[in-house]
Amino acid sequence: MSGSWLSILALLLSVATLAAIGGGFPAPGALGGGPVEALAAVALHLQFAALALLALITSKSWRSTHATFADGGWPSLRALAFIAPLFTLAQIALGAAYRYHELGVIPHVVWAFAAAIVLLMFGAFILTQKDAGAPLKKLATALLTLVCLQVMLGVAALLARVADLTRAAWMPVATTAHLVTGALVLACALLISAFVLRCAQPAASSSRLVSNGSHS
Repeated sequence: MSGSWLSILALLLSVATLAAIGGGFPAPGALGGGPVEALAAVALHLQFAALALLALITSKSWRSTHATFADGGWPSLRALAFIAPLFTLAQIALGAAYRYHELGVIPHVVWAFAAAIVLLMFGAFILTQKDAGAPLKKLATALLTLVCLQVMLGVAALLARVADLTRAAWMPVATTAHLVTGALVLACALLISAFVLRCAQPAASSSRLVSNGSHS
């Protein structure tokens, strides 16, 4: 199967996976126990992110040349490329544990601040790299937007529970949006990480190279 067709197939499967996440699969009680259901929910988010990554790395755009840039400062972008997806996945896992009544809401809320700070740093640091390519900067802008939206949705959901508005007509829409946005944040962080690991070079060894290893 050619790369283009594989990319299209991965994209279609990722859309189907995102629809399942937004639909609240698995429903509480569907798999017979909270731990199993929470694990299944996390696995579904991982599947979506992995399919999005597969769609990227098999695309024609990925096979084209991308210029490298110096990765200076602290924390480095290459370090954040590992940290950001892990922080996001931990937040999704805590959210799943809360949804399936394995944990209270406090761990999910507290970790949200740490995850949001890391993700906002990740996106902002990329936008300050003048030599970063346009695709990477667009993804960084998307990440910052999604993180801000997810924080607002999370705050709205928390306030609704505090005010006992969980049966309000808008709550199912807000819940769906919260689940979908969380999955999109994880996928976006993973795609950015792939670009960073390909294009960002440690400042001390950075030279005028393109990401396929040939001289510019």
